[in-house]
Amino acid sequence: IPRSIIVEGASIYSTTSSITHYFNKEYGVVVSVNYRALGHKKLFAVNFQRREDAANAWNKNIHMSTVQGEPFVLCKIVKN
Repeated sequence: IPRSIIVEGASIYSTTSSITHYFNKEYGVVVSVNYRALGHKKLFAVNFQRREDAANAWNKNIHMSTVQGEPFVLCKIVKN
């Protein structure tokens, strides 16, 4: 089981900081988040401390967050 997942940012609010904060809060310790633009896509590699946390995050296809109380899609899992 890998310790990393790849997600595609789905909002202007999808940043390295917001992705790190969300996954730390919802799933466990995030060691690092790496960003890469691929055309118009914003891709993030989220590296967890524990494999179990990565697996739990990977099992949910769409991750929602809120801005000023309003829900939005933060990111989607990229499955190869």
